[in-house]
Amino acid sequence: MSVVQSIAQLIIPAVAGLGGVILGAFLTAWNERRRRRLDFVEKQLQELYAPLLSIRKHVRALSELRPRVATVSGNVWEELCNDARERGGGQALQELRTERSPEFDAIIKYENEQWKSELLPSYKQMLKIFREKFWLAEDSTRDHFQKLIVYIELWERALNRTIPSEVIAKLGVREAELEPLYTDLEQTFQHLRRKLSSGTR
Repeated sequence: MSVVQSIAQLIIPAVAGLGGVILGAFLTAWNERRRRRLDFVEKQLQELYAPLLSIRKHVRALSELRPRVATVSGNVWEELCNDARERGGGQALQELRTERSPEFDAIIKYENEQWKSELLPSYKQMLKIFREKFWLAEDSTRDHFQKLIVYIELWERALNRTIPSEVIAKLGVREAELEPLYTDLEQTFQHLRRKLSSGTR
């Protein structure tokens, strides 16, 4: 056996062993990075996006119910008034107003109270989650953070009567201002879920 063959027999296994160790270390590090990234995605979903979307869906359900109730109750009131006019004219109409208008007024009172006691606090809860978990938000979501702050602040001022209603009207405190945020939350939530389920970064 030549010297070259002897050296080759010593070096080749050593190089192969070293290559295996390096490859093993690389794969371990890659898997660890992948696992940490997926853990982060899971944390984003659990602690930020799912809670925000849950609140959003709750607020949306109530917000969509309000105009439906207003439309139907308006139609029912009109039918009752027409019926009263046909039955007894002005006297029957007056009796109807005395007897039944408190029930219909209660709808407006309830919705105003619901806005103050349930809906606005829900927006504030969204803001609290956003503040506490801001580090989990994707850049596209962070871009909408200020819109939520402004929306809540203007409603607070309006409810506390610390800003004239004409100013509020000009500033345009509308739910539509938050639509880009809602769209981003939904899209990012779906994107992150796909990432998590597929196990990709």
